[in-house]
Formats: sequence, structure tokens, C-alpha cells
Amino acid sequence: MENELLIKSIDELENDTRNTHQAIRNLIPKYKIVVERCILFDKAEQQMVKAAEGLVESMETMGDCGHNDLNVGMLNIANMFSMWKNNLIEITDQFKIICENLVNDSTNLPKELDRAQDEAKKNISKANDEWKKINKKIDSTKKNKKLLLKNPNIINEMQNTEKEKKEALKTVTIEAYKDALNLLRGSYGTIFENFKKVYDVKVTADSKAEQIFNAQIKDINDLINYTKDIPQKCNTLFSMYNNKFIDDTAFKEESKELLIEIGFNKYAVQKQEIADRLLNSVKTAVENGLFTTGLVKKLMNSIPEDAKKPPVEEELIDILEPIQEDQQQLTQSTPIMTQKKEDTQKSSDMIKSTIPNSSHLVEKA
Repeated sequence: MENELLIKSIDELENDTRNTHQAIRNLIPKYKIVVERCILFDKAEQQMVKAAEGLVESMETMGDCGHNDLNVGMLNIANMFSMWKNNLIEITDQFKIICENLVNDSTNLPKELDRAQDEAKKNISKANDEWKKINKKIDSTKKNKKLLLKNPNIINEMQNTEKEKKEALKTVTIEAYKDALNLLRGSYGTIFENFKKVYDVKVTADSKAEQIFNAQIKDINDLINYTKDIPQKCNTLFSMYNNKFIDDTAFKEESKELLIEIGFNKYAVQKQEIADRLLNSVKTAVENGLFTTGLVKKLMNSIPEDAKKPPVEEELIDILEPIQEDQQQLTQSTPIMTQKKEDTQKSSDMIKSTIPNSSHLVEKA
């Protein structure tokens, strides 16, 4: 991604940044509608809890009619709805927390967007002014013949400075674009993360919701991983390494564990060259706000097939273990086979004892 950004012109990068900022701006009212509906849903759930409490109470009252079998039956139904009520309370409590989180995030998002836009505008404007300033200086110097005679290399020196200023302008523009992308993806990541917590509680509380959860859990976990968890773990790992909290050996081991957690082949990441390449790609994607499932699939496909194979000694273990099991089973079955052979021999001897001498029959013939 970094190379793709370097290929783009400054104007293209500024346009991409503006479009991303506008996408966030368009997201805000939609986000607020989601938050409003969450609040309404929360209120409805609280009403459901009150209704369930009233229903359980009425059933318990009805379960006191003087007939034991009727009483027990009604109380069993009341207990069933009491469990349902407790499930609703757990879900409602979690949803209330989520509402508070989303209210805070949707309130802070416009402020974060304004900050990102102001910072981008300020930094780009400053770098652009410095670039224009050196360009004007070059133009004026070209007209100063005395200065050119005095220092013939001055134009080349100033042009080198101009290139540096332009490169600095592009760097600032790229950073503004990255910041915008991270803000956009981070907002969605917050939504994914909070709603996943609702699913967790609902799965524990309600077995019917488990089917829905199982159908969606992989995609949800992937979105959380690619928008929140993995980027945070990656940044923490490099921060610890850069600040000398872990040494090279620990860093390599932690890196391999992170790559395996992402989903890369456990045998391939043991090869340091492959592990370094994958880790650098993940790090770059995280920094650019573009760590996606598509990128991970692309990186997975880039791993050579022979690198995914287990080491020879592990393959031998996989081959030898079934053979050893077969040998054990054969050893255990040997006494049975011997006994069968002995029984067969006894039967044969008994049959022979009942048959007249065969040589006598031959002589008669």
C-alpha cells in the first residue's frame, strides 16, 4: 500500500483524503440514527423485563389454587419465564452499556473528524508554503545574473532543496490520508466490537440465539481482529521491541505467535524469511489503516506450498503412530487366533476318529 501511495500525485492524495473525510462526515448522521434506535431498543427491552416480572408474579399467584398438581405445573411455567426474565436482564444490562459507549463514540467522532481535517489542512498548508517559497526563490535567482556568475551551482542546490520540500509535502499528504483511513475504519471497529459483546451475552443467556451467533461469529471476529485486536497487538509488539522491553529472540517468537493468530500456516512462519516478510506486510497495513481480510488472504496465497508442510520428523510420527496402533491391536488379538486354531484342530481330530481307516477302503476298492 505504501508503494501505491508513493505512486499517486499530491493532488490525488489530497482528493482521496477529502473523500475519506466526507465519507466520515456522511457516516455521522447515520451513526446517530443507529444510536437513537439502540436507545429505543434499550427502553423496549426494559419494558420487556417489567412485563416478564409481572407475568412471573401473576403465574406464581395463579399457582396457589389448592390442587398440588396444578400448583406445581403453574410454578414450573413461572420458573421457565423467570429464567427468561433473568436472560432479558443480562442482555438489557449489556445493551445499556453498549448504548453509552456508542453515544460517546458518535459524539466524539465529529470532534475527531474536525481535528483530523484541521491538522491535515495545517500541515499540508505549511509544507505547501515552504515548497512554493523555494520555487519563487528559484525563479528570482534565475533572473539575478550577478548571483549566478558568483555561484554557478546555486540553481542546482536550490532545485535539490525544492525536491526535498516537495517530498516533505507528499509525506505530510500521505500521513493525512492514513489518519483519515484509520479514523473511518476505527469507527466501524468500535461498532463491531460493541455489538459482538451483545452477542456474547445473548449466546450465554439464550440457546436460541446461539444459532444466529454461530452463523455470524466468524465474520464478526474477523472484523474485530482486522479493525481492533490485531492492529493493537501489532502496535504493542513493535512498541515493546522499540523501547527495549523485549529482546530479538522474544520479539521473533511473539511475532510468530501473532502471525499464527492471524491465521498464517504454523509451519511457514517458522521460516524466518517468510515470517519477516509477513510481519512487515502486516505492520505496513496496520500503519496505513488497511489491515483487511483481503490482504490476509493475499498474503496467505503468497506462501509457497512446500513451506506449509510439516518437518520430516513430524511426518514420520504421523506415519508411525497408526502402524504402532495396528501392531498393538494385532498383539492383543493373537491369543484369540491361537485359541481358534486349537479348537479347529480338536474338531478335525474328532472327525477323523469317526471315519473308517482310509487304507482299508482303498484295499477293498
